[in-house]
Amino acid sequence: MVVVGIDGYNSCVGNNFYNKYKKKYLIHKFKSNINNITKLKKFIESKRINIFIRFASLSKVNCKKKNKLCFRTNYKANKQLADYLQNKENIKLIFISSSHVYSSSKKKN
Repeated sequence: MVVVGIDGYNSCVGNNFYNKYKKKYLIHKFKSNINNITKLKKFIESKRINIFIRFASLSKVNCKKKNKLCFRTNYKANKQLADYLQNKENIKLIFISSSHVYSSSKKKN
């Protein structure tokens, strides 16, 4: 059986993913702070995760208020996770990007 680990499960996308696939896969929710890479590594190892999906990030609104926390959460935590999983041949990482990769626009589609 495929064992999936997710964070950001309270987000719209994370919650929808969990509800849609919870019967198909064994899904474990990482409920701690994603900035705690030590705890995250222990979680991945102890749950024997095959696929880890990163849904968690800070929103643009929160990043405007808290620049340092935003950098730590949206960049550094992701880099640490990717670096850690790079050496794990049996674990795949799926990164769900945030709206931060797009410039802001007032144009309505």
